[in-house]
Amino acid sequence: MVQNRDKLIISKSTTLKFHIKRLLKSQSILIDLLSIIKSFLVFKYKTIISLKVNYKNNGKIISIGPSHIGFCSNYMNLDINAAGVFRIYKSGTVVLNPFVRISRTCKVYVSGKLEIGQSTYINPNTLIISNHDVKIGANCAISWNVQIIDDDFHSINNNVSKDSISIGDKVWIGSDVKIIKGAKIGNGCVIAANSLVIGVVPPNSLVGGIPAKILKSDVVWS
Repeated sequence: MVQNRDKLIISKSTTLKFHIKRLLKSQSILIDLLSIIKSFLVFKYKTIISLKVNYKNNGKIISIGPSHIGFCSNYMNLDINAAGVFRIYKSGTVVLNPFVRISRTCKVYVSGKLEIGQSTYINPNTLIISNHDVKIGANCAISWNVQIIDDDFHSINNNVSKDSISIGDKVWIGSDVKIIKGAKIGNGCVIAANSLVIGVVPPNSLVGGIPAKILKSDVVWS
């Protein structure tokens, strides 16, 4: 999923247009302007991190192209003053491919590895916890209140599972969906709202329910 940075060339003008386009839609332009200044002067990479996000990085973040974490509050955020969390622990690594957008009120905790593909966007109040390995593909649409968690935080009979989560390219995840350890979602899938994903979902499937089951195959969404 990680693109070859030697072959990937994103011009400064493209990066600037990406930031400006989002800024013009913001309902808190002053905060976002200050966020741009801080991100460029302090963080030294192309990802813009909002001042409204409680950001702490004791690990590693790899920003391959321009991305936004909590930058730009619009009507979908509901409360423009609400804050989010983006925490990378000492053992954690985050890889952001170009044009990733994570809404302001999301909460992200990484002590393992989290990788997010190009042009994926994540809507408000989503929770991501990666204690092991979470991969989210390119061009994914992740709705409100989604939970993506790759750990039980407890063990049974001392058998601690470290199953990763893999979400393919162009996956649409509805609101209030829960995706837990071991979930493998193929490319082009649609996950219906309020579903629980606990296993393998074949590519281009529409799934729903608790636990999620295949409702339709060979789906195409846009």
